[in-house]
Amino acid sequence: MKNATKGALLSGLVFPGLGQYVLGEKKLGLGLISLTAAALAVVGIELTRMVTTVLHTIGPALEKGGDPASLAQAAVRSMGGGSWAYQVAAWVIPVCWVVGLVHAWRLGQKRDGRKTP
Repeated sequence: MKNATKGALLSGLVFPGLGQYVLGEKKLGLGLISLTAAALAVVGIELTRMVTTVLHTIGPALEKGGDPASLAQAAVRSMGGGSWAYQVAAWVIPVCWVVGLVHAWRLGQKRDGRKTP
C-alpha cells in the first residue's frame, strides 16, 4: 500500500494523527492524537453531565406517567447548550480530523516521491 493511502486511511478512518505517527512524524502524530483524545474526553464528560441533568429533570415526571410531549420539552429545556469547553471541543474534533487526513495524505505523497498539488 502506498504511504499516501496508508496515512490518509489511518488518520481519516482510525484516529486523527495516527497516519502521521506511522509515517514517521511522531511528534505531530502524538500531538494530534492527544488533542483529539482530550477533546473527545471533554465531549464525553459533558454529554454525560447533560444526560444526568435530563434524567434528574424528567425522572419524577416519568414515574408519574407524564405525557411524551411534555417530557420531551422538559428534556430539551434542561440540556442547555453545553459549556464553553464542550463547544470548543466539538470544533476541535472535526478540525483535527480534517488536518490529520489532509496532512497525512500530503506527507505520504512526499514519502512516495510524488509532488503534492
